[in-house]
Amino acid sequence: MTQALDVGYIISEQTLKSFERLEKMSPDLRECVYEYGEAIVVACLCAGVKDPKNIRQLVREIWEGARQPLQRRKKMGSLDWILMQAGANISAKTLVRILRDNHHYIVPEQPTTQMINASMNTVSNFDQKVTKKDKHALRLRAAIAAGVKHLWPDL
Repeated sequence: MTQALDVGYIISEQTLKSFERLEKMSPDLRECVYEYGEAIVVACLCAGVKDPKNIRQLVREIWEGARQPLQRRKKMGSLDWILMQAGANISAKTLVRILRDNHHYIVPEQPTTQMINASMNTVSNFDQKVTKKDKHALRLRAAIAAGVKHLWPDL
């Protein structure tokens, strides 16, 4: 069964029910639906998780994946999963390539050992005469490049 709206759109009964469920939710819970999707929020609610903060925590923990060394997925597997859930038609690898082609990069929030070493090695020989600002720029570029290489060795 379908129903016409005043603006000329025809929507299904299922979509109407979804809108009605959404309208009954608190603003914080609706925000979770916008962020993670209705199916995930409804699954949390059915499992007894009703607080939006707890839903966010649960979803983030699940998205992060296994923490045991033998259970871990590839480095950027979470990004692939997030893109898929968001309906994107590109992989994480494609996104990273597009970003790289436009001089943008995805790097870890916390510097890795590789990033720190690359930064320190950039000016360790004291064979360059540069300003303090230029030195920091050189070190940052080296750290970012090392961070990208660590996450995406084949790019």
